[in-house]
Amino acid sequence: MKMFLKRIKELREAHGLTSQQTADALGIRLEAYHACENTPGSLSGEILVGLARLYHTSVDYILELTDAPEPYGEHPDREGA
Repeated sequence: MKMFLKRIKELREAHGLTSQQTADALGIRLEAYHACENTPGSLSGEILVGLARLYHTSVDYILELTDAPEPYGEHPDREGA
């Protein structure tokens, strides 16, 4: 399993949300959300951005391109933060 799929689940659990609540917040069916957590290649850009907004993080954090969970512009090491 891709590591970022694990991060998606960890973010959901850390925010105290069920899969159904997350699917509802994203405006997708539960089955589609389950695919996002379990099936590589099932995560669309639109859903990825929705998850980043829902969890107040960056797409890069979800994809494990960074370990800084703050959205861009809010990271303490970035100018203007």
